[in-house]
Amino acid sequence: MRSMSISGKALVFTGTLVMKRNDAKAAAEAAGATVGSSVTAKTDILVCGTGVGEKKTADAEKKGVAVWNEDEFAAAIGAGAGAGAGGKAKKAKAPAGEPAAKKKKAAAA
Repeated sequence: MRSMSISGKALVFTGTLVMKRNDAKAAAEAAGATVGSSVTAKTDILVCGTGVGEKKTADAEKKGVAVWNEDEFAAAIGAGAGAGAGGKAKKAKAPAGEPAAKKKKAAAA
């Protein structure tokens, strides 16, 4: 299993992220990483959203850059489930008893 710590690492984001790019950058920086705009020999991790071409990931791997998906990034920054690609944020629940109260009123009418 690969190390999930990004402290001291140089990251680049590419593709369409579920998380807002500015939020992803802020989270990475808060975890001790630096964020660049293009893959160089100094890049440690390429975080890929959707729509990333195989050429881009292959070029990164040739440079020795680790290629992560957004779920791996979310795990590394400690974001909860659903924060990365393929996950959906949980919807807030209605207050307890509210749906039942509405049903009772509708049934009484």
